[in-house]
Amino acid sequence: MLDQKNADGKTHTQATVSFNEAQRGIPSWLAAPGPMGSLEYIFADANVVAGFVVKDPVKLVDDLLGVIETVSPDLRKKSGQAAG
Repeated sequence: MLDQKNADGKTHTQATVSFNEAQRGIPSWLAAPGPMGSLEYIFADANVVAGFVVKDPVKLVDDLLGVIETVSPDLRKKSGQAAG
């Protein structure tokens, strides 16, 4: 759902995404809406801002690495060598 309102000479747009079934990938990372103090630091003249709350940041990184590994299968092995 997308909602756009004009108030005090400013346009406010809000999008809501919902799912009927258990999801994998990006939709499975999203948590219920909650406070995000970091949004207090967005410049007033910013054109676009996106924010989201994740359930499990570790799962998010694991999923992203899994996608990247389809292109570079030795990614985790190479990163372990670089770190060690």
